[in-house]
Amino acid sequence: RQAMAERRLLDLLEPVTAGAQAPSAELVTAQRQRILRLERRLARLPQRRREVFLLVRAYGYTHREVADRLGISIEAVEKHVVRAVLDCTDLAEN
Repeated sequence: RQAMAERRLLDLLEPVTAGAQAPSAELVTAQRQRILRLERRLARLPQRRREVFLLVRAYGYTHREVADRLGISIEAVEKHVVRAVLDCTDLAEN
């Protein structure tokens, strides 16, 4: 799971690291700002929503695994993930 999480992070940062040339300072700054906005947005989520979201999206756990681990229903996991995505949607637009 850790390898999958690291791969997802690398995929997020690919625009910064792609290509033979070093990325421009503007691109690096833009990506850093995007990551900081995401960190701030995640920090503002309710704790359970953030925990569920990170387990599913960052660490690759299935909804069933998260439900079992946290003692909640699969439906609750699905709702937490959807709400977290909606909370972070405007980050993708910026």
